[in-house]
Amino acid sequence: MKISYSDLSTSIKNNSGLVTALNVLDKAITYITILFYLGLLIYAAISIPKIGATLLYRSIVIPGVSFVLVSLFRKVASAPRPYEVYNFTPALHKDTKGKSFPSRHVFSIFMVAITFSRFLSLQVYFY
Repeated sequence: MKISYSDLSTSIKNNSGLVTALNVLDKAITYITILFYLGLLIYAAISIPKIGATLLYRSIVIPGVSFVLVSLFRKVASAPRPYEVYNFTPALHKDTKGKSFPSRHVFSIFMVAITFSRFLSLQVYFY
């Protein structure tokens, strides 16, 4: 059985509990990622006497520049969102037009994960 994107969105919209859960998860993932990243920055700042400022510097500059570049690319590319292409109302309310790709949620989580992996490799080296 093949299910279209709009059919999936409609079935989600018809279940108010699922819509609420998805909205909560959407926000929770964003805030959890921010908290992990801030925690890493705080730890990197505290660790400067032991491992130097390189980790803190790279943990701010590389994700920051990357985020700006992805945001500029999204603005220039302005890929339409699925609900614009297939003309349906999305399950999670959005007023945004275009700027669908690449996903900043996914990109940000990827950058935080890469920053953590770099941090972990430094921890193995210094401890």
